[in-house]
Amino acid sequence: DQLALRASPGSNLPVEQPGIWVNAVLGNVASQCQLGQLYQHGEGVRQDSAMAAQWYQKAVDQNDSCAQNNLAMLYESGRGVGKDLVKAHQLYKLAAEQGLAVAQTNVGISYEEGLGIAKDGRQAAQWYERAAKQGEANGEYRYARLLQDAAPELAAKLYRSAAEKGHVRAQRALGHAVRMPVRGVEETRIAAEQLVTAVAGECHGDMLPRQAR
Repeated sequence: DQLALRASPGSNLPVEQPGIWVNAVLGNVASQCQLGQLYQHGEGVRQDSAMAAQWYQKAVDQNDSCAQNNLAMLYESGRGVGKDLVKAHQLYKLAAEQGLAVAQTNVGISYEEGLGIAKDGRQAAQWYERAAKQGEANGEYRYARLLQDAAPELAAKLYRSAAEKGHVRAQRALGHAVRMPVRGVEETRIAAEQLVTAVAGECHGDMLPRQAR
């Protein structure tokens, strides 16, 4: 195993969690995905996207949805692997079809923005809806964006749900909804005002899931 050979004494190993390495080498799929995350983010090891990709691939070979989604991110960005938007979309979709909510959002983004696949607004909406039904904040936010003209009440509820999970763009969208209230959603508007007040001054970036776009 080339990864095991590379892990000779003195190499870049997660010394604080040696059990993860052992289990990953022995084929434990959860450990392989977790080890990929450690290398991807440089947690307890030197950051190494190529090593992350290798471990994710091992878990992908066992049909792990977490690894499919995370490896797709690397293909999308070209970190540790050659940039390949078609491959990224294929991997996101494999994970999404297994029910991984964040991957469902990512498939929606691919369709909405035409990343590795032809643009398809209807497909994007369907995948965002699936993610939103699982309470995935970015999916709720993106689905709400598509609904805000046709179904403003539902959009406001989705924005609020995402905002309560810390999604900064949804918090900003709620702030806009407060300034421009929609008739028929007074209760949602009042709740939104309270939430926007609570998070005022806390929006320093887009608080998306760590393993999402």
